[in-house]
Amino acid sequence: MEEISYLVSKSIAKVIRFSTNEEMKLSCLKLLNVNNSLEAEKVFQQQLIEWKKQPMEKSYLKSQLTAQKRKVDCELSKIITNEWENWE
Repeated sequence: MEEISYLVSKSIAKVIRFSTNEEMKLSCLKLLNVNNSLEAEKVFQQQLIEWKKQPMEKSYLKSQLTAQKRKVDCELSKIITNEWENWE
């Protein structure tokens, strides 16, 4: 579970840090409700710490991560689709 969360978090962090597309960066920051990449990193780290602390059932954790991943995937898909349409 932590590996999935870590990979998703790192992917979003890379978009925030390295994307030349400001709209995409802002969308990722908005998704995390932060203002910059440093704040995003802190959110990711805090989330991992919280998940490690909570003695939850694996199925619950899996469903939470799956739901969060779907939300992130959906938002990123919207951003990419919008960028593709603007590019055409």
